[in-house]
Amino acid sequence: MSRSTEHADELPISLLAEYADKATVAKEFGVSTRTIERWVRLRLLPAPVSIGRSRLFHRSTIQEFLTVLNKNKDQRKRRG
Repeated sequence: MSRSTEHADELPISLLAEYADKATVAKEFGVSTRTIERWVRLRLLPAPVSIGRSRLFHRSTIQEFLTVLNKNKDQRKRRG
């Protein structure tokens, strides 16, 4: 019986679809992975969860952060 898995963690890819690694998150924000690490350390971005040996960000949490970030940009544009 064959099933799709990612890396040695042996978790089905469908379960991992809701998560993104640090490199993916950095790409979505257009920043470096070090910036993502700094944002987590400063608690600007929620910490990733550990799934097996991987540290992954929940995509819905990242989307919420992007929404708030975009709202703040829009508000600053209106004031300025």
